[in-house]
Amino acid sequence: MVKLLEDQYKLAYTEFLRRLRDARIRQGLTQTQAATQAGHDQYWLSRCETGARRVDVVEALIFARIYNKPYSYFTRYLIDL
Repeated sequence: MVKLLEDQYKLAYTEFLRRLRDARIRQGLTQTQAATQAGHDQYWLSRCETGARRVDVVEALIFARIYNKPYSYFTRYLIDL
């Protein structure tokens, strides 16, 4: 049971990261531009997009605003798990 939950979590977080990067690219922003709008540097955003740094709920809301996406764009897939 625990292994199944871990697998679901990894799958969901991987999809979240894919959507995070995709939203930035579709908005036509570089990592540097998006990071600046979020009040951080490019390295911070790179780590967010690769999963090296966890994105919290408040940060996801900030990304949604910067990328002109509803918050559900990032979480829609997670609901189906």
